[in-house]
Amino acid sequence: MDDIRITYHEMLYGAIGLNILLGAMFGSLPLLAGLLLRQRRLAWISFVLAVVGGGLLGVFLAFPVSLIFLWLILREVKSEMPPKPDTGTSARDETPSEPTDAE
Repeated sequence: MDDIRITYHEMLYGAIGLNILLGAMFGSLPLLAGLLLRQRRLAWISFVLAVVGGGLLGVFLAFPVSLIFLWLILREVKSEMPPKPDTGTSARDETPSEPTDAE
């Protein structure tokens, strides 16, 4: 049998390709969250940066980029939500009113 030989360039291209796939996998989480929460601009920026970061430094850059952008997307959605109305009473303080006989 012949030995399998892999050159340095083949190994380098394979590692970069694997890291790009890992970057796409990590970037898909903020992409889906951003698209579902109507933050399309942040969603696509996070995906592209995670893929590029994955190609450059692998998991060491793709994972933090995806976490940071996921936090940014969730923070934007939380800040856009209207505040809850304060009625001054809690749910357990309220007692159901009994119907009165007005007839």
